[in-house]
Amino acid sequence: MVKHFDKFSFSNLFGFVHLATVGEKDVIALNSGKVHNKGDGGWDNWGFTGNYDYDPDRMTVVFKQR
Repeated sequence: MVKHFDKFSFSNLFGFVHLATVGEKDVIALNSGKVHNKGDGGWDNWGFTGNYDYDPDRMTVVFKQR
């Protein structure tokens, strides 16, 4: 995921790693946990892959370990 940390709220994180800062954006990775996007929610600002449930109405992704 790539976005400013202040645009997210996190809960139940496991394996959270800050990989890099690119310009004004943060690149993070995690194995599992809940991430809520408090920003505009566009794919220009964040993306995800792996095992997850996505609720576009709430702009929330729950990542699951494989």
